[in-house]
Amino acid sequence: MGKHWSKILQFKPKSILVIAISITSIISNPELLLAQSKQQTNNQTPKLDISFIPPQPEPPHRGTPRTDEGTGSRGDCLHKPSLPPLTSLVGTKQLKLTTSSHPTFWVYVPYTQAEAPYGEFSLQTGEREIYRTQLQLPGKPGIVGVSLPSTVPPLEVGKPYRWYVDINCAAAESAADFSTPASLTGMVERIDFPANLNQELETTSKPLKRIANYAEHGIWYDALTELVQLCLQQPENNTLKQTWHKLLSDRHVDLEDISSEPILGRLKAKSEGDPAPTTGRKRGFQAPELNSGDSPSGTRPNPKGY
Repeated sequence: MGKHWSKILQFKPKSILVIAISITSIISNPELLLAQSKQQTNNQTPKLDISFIPPQPEPPHRGTPRTDEGTGSRGDCLHKPSLPPLTSLVGTKQLKLTTSSHPTFWVYVPYTQAEAPYGEFSLQTGEREIYRTQLQLPGKPGIVGVSLPSTVPPLEVGKPYRWYVDINCAAAESAADFSTPASLTGMVERIDFPANLNQELETTSKPLKRIANYAEHGIWYDALTELVQLCLQQPENNTLKQTWHKLLSDRHVDLEDISSEPILGRLKAKSEGDPAPTTGRKRGFQAPELNSGDSPSGTRPNPKGY
């Protein structure tokens, strides 16, 4: 018995020393514990391959230019060769569906509030403009969203809508400055919730699986918005970063050029504004240049005071 306790006493000081060193290490290096915690969080999201299946077969390529990059000449901005151009993430023929009554419209903006006093978003159906608002640009280039407020009538199922984003940059410093188009346009169409999609969403609580379900049904607005929200909630999650890059690089999406750009979140409207009058001009980038002081039915409100 004496020898047995003697052996325990011989090892006990060493054990105490190891424990003491471990505790001291944690106290003196809290960053180590935090790093381990972050690593565990990053690994909590299981990987899931998400592929976008377009709602209709892609037409044969006939040499027409892509429409997700800036088009038109209204309010041109200085060219920034080190950054991608003004680009829409939603609204092309294959990327126009949503189940939401008030969807969010995502675009990549290479300009900042220092370069553009304000931006402008508008939505119309046919020749009727139903919403217009001015936007405050962020302090750095990145991917931003514009959400329809609840004060706007919900999108009608089966009716196509066209949206516009205009970035109103300051005047070029000289005539020699190279400018680039600062306007975007796209489509959005609300559809009924597919019955099988509803069943799929009810049987899963995994966020990435929900996004995969939307993507497999060709409902791009919803898939993108839910993935953006996840990425904003967990900006250091490597699994989400990889999922984001892979989805935007999908051959049916073709947005790999901006997949590495920062996601900044929703833009703040300078004023939510009321729904536009039921009569208004038909927007089009071939329309004559309009003065900034015209009425809302003709052009955007005067930017002074914003």
